[in-house]
Amino acid sequence: MNKKGAIELSMTTIIIIVIGVVILSLGLMFVRGIFSKVETLSGGAFEEAENVLNQIATHDQEVTVPSTVIIKQGEQKTFRIWVVNQGNLAKNYNLASITPSPDSPTNPGITFIIPTKRATLDVGNEIGYVVGVSVAKNVPKGIYGFNANIPEAQGASSGFVIKVE
Repeated sequence: MNKKGAIELSMTTIIIIVIGVVILSLGLMFVRGIFSKVETLSGGAFEEAENVLNQIATHDQEVTVPSTVIIKQGEQKTFRIWVVNQGNLAKNYNLASITPSPDSPTNPGITFIIPTKRATLDVGNEIGYVVGVSVAKNVPKGIYGFNANIPEAQGASSGFVIKVE
């Protein structure tokens, strides 16, 4: 019996199995990377579509805010708060502040930037206040509630949530 041939066959089998496992692992990592990119792109596309629909939609409430703004740790994003003058006279509106909801955990790592706070609107006109939000890297993942305070509106504040992923 030739024992040298048996050992060579075993070594060849082991090498083929190792190479197969390496190629399979690389393939799985590639597929996982593709799916994570697709998930990110589709999430961004849906949020952009919601923003575009909000821009072309007629707003039936005096103040319209997005119900949820999803943002990852360490990133920045913008969204719009829409105000419509539903009164009988031209009116000055002021997006006074964005404050944490009383029942929500506060976190100093979430900051808002409101470039334009004041607007004069004729009857039936609307404005979309662009609001920037940034989340620090150390903010824990979770849901944080906030209120957009517009004193001139009938409902002086409108609530929304920031979901940190």
